Amino acid sequence: MSQERTHQPRIGFQVYDWDRWAKDDFVGGATISLQDVTIIASSDYTAGYAVPKPTWYNLSYEEGKGGEGQLLVSCTLVAKDFPDQVIDPPTSIKPKMQEKFLEIICLGLRDLSPIGFMPLHMPFLQFDIGEVSSSNRPKKTGGSSKPTPANPNFLERILIPIQLPEDAQFAPRLNLSVFDTLLGGFHKPLLGTCSIDLTTKLPFSNGVENPVYVAPGLI
Repeated sequence: MSQERTHQPRIGFQVYDWDRWAKDDFVGGATISLQDVTIIASSDYTAGYAVPKPTWYNLSYEEGKGGEGQLLVSCTLVAKDFPDQVIDPPTSIKPKMQEKFLEIICLGLRDLSPIGFMPLHMPFLQFDIGEVSSSNRPKKTGGSSKPTPANPNFLERILIPIQLPEDAQFAPRLNLSVFDTLLGGFHKPLLGTCSIDLTTKLPFSNGVENPVYVAPGLI
C-alpha cells in the first residue's frame, strides 16, 4: 500500500444472506476510503490500543443507491515497524450487556390484505429480537378476527426478558411479522413485516441520557 495518504485505496465490504440449500444472496455493499481512516504506529497498537467507536455506513445494492440497510464498522490502519511484523488481533469488541425487560403493548392491526385468493381468517403477530435459538424463541400473540380479520384487535401485553448493550448505539431491532392462520393452522402465510429500532427506546446510554431517546407516546 502506498505510504502517501492521497494514493491509498478504498476498502470494500459485501454483505450476503447465507442460505443452506441455495446460493447465498447478495444484500448490499459499502466502501470506505482509507484516506479517512486513522493511522497509528504498531508500538501504539501494542501499548493498550482501544478500538475506536464504530460508525454506521449505508449499504447499497447498486453504486450510488442506498436503502439496503447499514453496516456498523470501525477501521484503523496500523503501520508496521518492519515488513514481516505480525499484528495481533485487538481485544474483544463485544459490548457490555445489561439485563432488561422489553414490554410490548399490542393493540391491533389495520387494513390487512390477504395473500393469494384465500380470504383472511385469523391473523396473529410474531416478535423476535436478536438471534433466534432454542433459548430465544419468537413471541406470538393469539390469533384474532375481531372485529374483522382485516382489522384484528389483540389487546395483549407481552414481556420479553432480553440482554441489551449499555451503549444504545449497539441496540438491536425488534422484528415484527404478521401471519394469517389458514386450513386449520396447517398454512400460515406471511402477510408483512416491519422492525422497530430499539436505539430510540433506551433512555440511557453508557450511564448518561440517550440523545436519540423517544419517550413513550412521542412518536
